[in-house]
Amino acid sequence: MKVDALKPLPPDLSADLEENGLFRSVVSEEQQTLSFNLPLCEQRAFQISFLPNIGTNRNFSGLVENHFSFNVLGGYSMALSGFELGGLFNITRRHVRGVQIGGLMNITGGKTVGWQFAGFMNNNIGAVRGLQTAGFYNLSMDSLKGVQASGFFNMARKSVKGVQSAGFLNISRKELKGAQLAGFVNLSTGNFTSLQSAGFMNLSIGNMRGAQLSAGINVTVDTTYTIQMAGLANFARWIYGAQIGIFNLAGKITGSQIGIFNICDTIRGLPLGLVSIVRRGVHQFEISTGDANQGLLSLRTGTHKLHNILSAGFFKIGSPNYASFGYGLGSLTPHKKHDLGFGGDVVLSLVFNESFEKNITPDIWGRFNLFMDYQPFKGLTFFAGPSLNAYRVDKSNASGPRPNYGSEYFRDYTNGETQYKVWLGWQAGIRLF
Repeated sequence: MKVDALKPLPPDLSADLEENGLFRSVVSEEQQTLSFNLPLCEQRAFQISFLPNIGTNRNFSGLVENHFSFNVLGGYSMALSGFELGGLFNITRRHVRGVQIGGLMNITGGKTVGWQFAGFMNNNIGAVRGLQTAGFYNLSMDSLKGVQASGFFNMARKSVKGVQSAGFLNISRKELKGAQLAGFVNLSTGNFTSLQSAGFMNLSIGNMRGAQLSAGINVTVDTTYTIQMAGLANFARWIYGAQIGIFNLAGKITGSQIGIFNICDTIRGLPLGLVSIVRRGVHQFEISTGDANQGLLSLRTGTHKLHNILSAGFFKIGSPNYASFGYGLGSLTPHKKHDLGFGGDVVLSLVFNESFEKNITPDIWGRFNLFMDYQPFKGLTFFAGPSLNAYRVDKSNASGPRPNYGSEYFRDYTNGETQYKVWLGWQAGIRLF
């Protein structure tokens, strides 16, 4: 190496490279001493090596920036500005600008700008600007601006602006603007903007602006803006948008919860589900009677604007041997004590006789209720009003007396084995809590 061809360099930024096990095992002590004690660099158009200290650059390889580099097994250089191919590994002290391909791995002490490809892993101490692809994992100890794609695991310790795609796990330690796509888990410990999509779980520790989509679970520790959609469950502290899943849990919501079970503290919007529990909403136990049903117990949960109704009761015939189980939606006008309120609901019930196995197809009872209510004091409400009833009987069911579902019908007809009756009735009762 000609001394007059060497150029001075700023202090080395890759001190962490000395802690790498592969670096210590394949780079000789003489090469390490020269590399880290001589702040000099020479540029060469071409080099070829068998191992880090067996090649055209010999023990001075750590002081050379290559433009074209070919390493039969592995190589070591100061920097790369161009193209490098390694049969097993490439080790670069400082920056990589261009294309670097390692049959097994690439280890870089500085920034990478371009494309790194490795059969097993890419390990960057500096930032990545471009594309990292590896069969097993990609690691950037700094930030990522571009794409990380691997068969198992991607990690950027600082911000990510781009895409992380892995078969198992993606991790972004700081702010993420872009997309995380994983077969199993995505983790963003900072604020997140855009898309997280995983086969099992998405976890965002900071604010999430965009969409979380998973077949399993979505978790946002802070605030979610736009949407969480999961095949199983969603969890968030605050929601500005929508949660869609089998089970949804949130603190304060401005938007919607859509699922089988919804739980939140407060909501400005609509909870849609089989059971929606709003801590600062409606949760009332109702006891009622009517022209068709002798006794009916109902649970109302949700908000005044829209709430779920679960009901169970029996009909008044010779003995209470016809039972109903129903689900519906209702709406109430919120009011203070001593005020009159109004409301309405729609409930669809299945009706069985006492021998459930004989009911091949249960009777179906639907009703639309309008009512006026009065609250003498908090926790107790009286209500009454008219109802429009529709009842469907399948004659293939068990024979015997049918429920007493009204005496006068304005619609009564039979279609084959099915009989329909429609009539006007009434219902009244009390609500507790």
